[in-house]
Amino acid sequence: MNIHHGTFGVFSLVGPLIMGYLLSHQSGWPLGYDGLGIILIAAGVFFAFTTTPSVPSQGLGKFLGDLGKVAANAGFGHLMLMGSLLWGPSSRSCFCPSPS
Repeated sequence: MNIHHGTFGVFSLVGPLIMGYLLSHQSGWPLGYDGLGIILIAAGVFFAFTTTPSVPSQGLGKFLGDLGKVAANAGFGHLMLMGSLLWGPSSRSCFCPSPS
């Protein structure tokens, strides 16, 4: 499990607890969003000043070759089929006009 999943798990538990506490103690729900804003600004500042090592580009030909290998894999076709079946029924309301 990577750090993203761990962070999501912790804050999906802690977030509702914090908001529930604020709502039950008449502190007001906007205070929770103020805290979230401060956390996001701090994270943005942290990442703005963080440097990462650069990786030299291997060119578009290498990328397209790797993309062709992925597309030629039989599992990729199955993955695309399952993704389209999942996306299709749930997006009907987005693409079809509502009946009147």
